[in-house]
Amino acid sequence: MNNNNAAVIDPSKLLKLSVSNIMASLLFQVRHELDHEELKSIVNNSDLFIDAISGSNMIDFMPWLGVIFPGKMKSFTELATKFRDILGVHVKNHHDNYQHGLDSDILYYLMTLSEGIDPKQRQELRLTDERIRSVVYDFFGAGFETVASTLMWAFLYAIYFPDLQKRMQEEMDDVIGRDRLPSLADRGRLPLTEAFLAEVSRHSSVVPTTLPHSTVRDTILEGGYNLYIPKDTVVFVNLYSIHCDPEEWSEPGKFDPKRFLSPDGQKLDNDKVDSLMRFGVGRRRCIGSEVAQMELFLYFTVILHQCSLRSTEGQKLTLKGEGSLLVVRPPKYDMEMVLR
Repeated sequence: MNNNNAAVIDPSKLLKLSVSNIMASLLFQVRHELDHEELKSIVNNSDLFIDAISGSNMIDFMPWLGVIFPGKMKSFTELATKFRDILGVHVKNHHDNYQHGLDSDILYYLMTLSEGIDPKQRQELRLTDERIRSVVYDFFGAGFETVASTLMWAFLYAIYFPDLQKRMQEEMDDVIGRDRLPSLADRGRLPLTEAFLAEVSRHSSVVPTTLPHSTVRDTILEGGYNLYIPKDTVVFVNLYSIHCDPEEWSEPGKFDPKRFLSPDGQKLDNDKVDSLMRFGVGRRRCIGSEVAQMELFLYFTVILHQCSLRSTEGQKLTLKGEGSLLVVRPPKYDMEMVLR
């Protein structure tokens, strides 16, 4: 902060480092300084991984292209292996130090859960050591990139629409006051702020498609479609089209948090919020959706409660995203944070 209680930052790297630190704490009970080499390695590897996925996305749709473009598959595989190697140190440490009944973090909880059921049920649930490791890797990989990108979008929208930012700060001051920070107990008490975050997810479509899934049997998609999908077909859900469907959303191209509020603007319309599919839907939806929503709420409300966000002088902001079908990031921007 300078003498005017203001600081100019590039939020992208800082948010990724911070959010990945939170994930490490939840999964492994490990916290680092934000300049720790492990955190920086995770973030850098994630950036390269997203780029690799962007370049090889057509291989997801047409796997036979992997034979024609082996370099893309090799890059993807090497980065995935490196990511697992980084986290694998913590997984091994947990296995080496596990004691009966430990549940102080997510990995220990899964290990204790696996220990507490009979072998037959363990096999039915596929709660094997390999499965637990896979869940941990998926939880971490999906948990910090999408949360960090959504927060970058949220701050950008707050800067782009300063009147909305001011109204949200007024809402926080009325509900929370200035003597404490926002907490999870405030969820449900800040309708405009929560509607704003829901509209950020809809309008930006941070995750425009789900991760690739595969059919486990020959399937008929009914509901008027009668579409036959063979077993082992790679399937994506087009979340972008759902979030931009004019039959569901009035003027879908317009950023308007009011669409998630009751007619009088005093309450959150939970039915409308539930029609969002930002984390997918059904049994295969994002496993970290609840954690992600808590993180988004806390990061965003604490920052706006304490600071006003502005664009830097001469900077031209745009809401046009960039990236892949996996994660759409906002264009790079700097923001000025001024203590309130």
